[in-house]
Amino acid sequence: DELLNLIELIGKIVDKREEAYNLINKMEEKRNSLINKAKLLPKKRVYLELWNNPYMSVGENSYLDKIIEEMGGINIAKKAKGDWPILSQEFIINENPEVIIIAYMGQNIDEVLKRPGWENIDAVKNKSVYYINPDLLFRLGPRIVYGMEELFNSIHSVSKVDTFSEQG
Repeated sequence: DELLNLIELIGKIVDKREEAYNLINKMEEKRNSLINKAKLLPKKRVYLELWNNPYMSVGENSYLDKIIEEMGGINIAKKAKGDWPILSQEFIINENPEVIIIAYMGQNIDEVLKRPGWENIDAVKNKSVYYINPDLLFRLGPRIVYGMEELFNSIHSVSKVDTFSEQG
């Protein structure tokens, strides 16, 4: 919501109010469309990995936790303390995520699938491990809807939904 307010403010400052409102409307339409689709699908346990040494994720008070929930996920790191909690391998294994999302550069999905002790995690057994470009999630701007869409697609094992860019 702060992002949308900022877009509106910038539109006023640069005398591009109509363009700003059009962008805001497109972003809200896309977000609401994804939220409504997610409500029709089963929720899945999600581990969003921000780093692997140590394992780092997003906590309950972060905007990414809210987005995971809106896109139909249950953030396993919500139980941990802090906005950006460090998790033990045992915690991750015990929470048994159904989906693992890697959101940092330099990590290979095959390496995640081969981590010792992770072979019984549902996401690993079902090869539900995905990479999302971190810029789509961490650089707040109009592209955040692409990040939401990538999260939705990963959580629900969808290869593609109607994209933001296809709508104009």
